[in-house]
Amino acid sequence: RFAGDELPTNAVAVTLNLSDKLVTLTGIFGIGQLPKGDKDPYSLRRAAIGLVRIALEKHLDFSVPEVLKLTLEAWGKDLRPGTAGEVEDYIFTRLRGLYQDQGIDAGVFAAVRANRPSSILDFNERIKAVNAFRSRPEAQDLAALFKRIRNIVAKSGITAGNAIDTSLLQEDAERVLYDEYQSTLPALDTALKKREYHAALTQMSHLRPAVDRFFKEVMVNAEDAALKSNRIALLSALQNSLSQIADITVLY
Repeated sequence: RFAGDELPTNAVAVTLNLSDKLVTLTGIFGIGQLPKGDKDPYSLRRAAIGLVRIALEKHLDFSVPEVLKLTLEAWGKDLRPGTAGEVEDYIFTRLRGLYQDQGIDAGVFAAVRANRPSSILDFNERIKAVNAFRSRPEAQDLAALFKRIRNIVAKSGITAGNAIDTSLLQEDAERVLYDEYQSTLPALDTALKKREYHAALTQMSHLRPAVDRFFKEVMVNAEDAALKSNRIALLSALQNSLSQIADITVLY
């Protein structure tokens, strides 16, 4: 009935409540009656906030794009193209408002939203982890280093995801970075599978000294094309691992 109202308690009531909100949001967006400014005659903001609260407070782990797809199919009629994407963005925008009310910086939201997690519950776990990480003294330096990595990989023109050839790791600094990264991977993968994102970010932060040393001692854009490609592959692997959590480069 209003934004802070009590939530339904049993499974049937929760299911009907979510269904009602999904039908309302997709139907009204689907005929182009989007809220404008302060005008929200169909209470779409309240519907979206209610959906978000139910997911978080009832610990429901579902894919927002998937339930929107199912809801649109259930309508049995054509609605405006792009309706699913518009409703998804609208729902997550309401989620951003809830975080702002909690004093969480907009940059934290942007860092997580860049990865577009589909589950509100998963999104919330990432928010908590990134927000805690942001207060750590090494966070800003690590974000700067990974911004540099992203720029180098993007400008290299080399396809990301190439395998790393250990025989081409000539400099001590790049061998150390590779070895430390490899030793970090098992714990990192375990943390990601368990959605222990704070632990995953901590694992990545342990690589900061090695990454810093790499940039000080290694010429990434080597004249030898094979060396250059291999160094880009190493940096790309680091970028891919961190980007599974959030884009921390937008935090600062």
